[in-house]
Amino acid sequence: MAQIALFLSVFGLGAMTSLAYLLIELRVPPSSYGSTMVLCLTAAVSITSTSPMVAHLQSPTPQMVIMTLLSLIVILTLRLPEAGEFLQA
Repeated sequence: MAQIALFLSVFGLGAMTSLAYLLIELRVPPSSYGSTMVLCLTAAVSITSTSPMVAHLQSPTPQMVIMTLLSLIVILTLRLPEAGEFLQA
């Protein structure tokens, strides 16, 4: 689990930033760009900074945290508007 935590802490912030830019461009109305970027970067920094601590907890806890985060991400992703809805022609 320590290797997974290291991977998340090193590459997590860069990956979340890239995904946030794609998400904002394709699925967020232009009036909400700033607040959406702040929320995405806050989530990325929070997850990246806490992943090493979570990795050193007792055995079922890191797996439960990862599964909870993944479930939350799937649920939130399904609630996004259609891609390209707010793109300017």
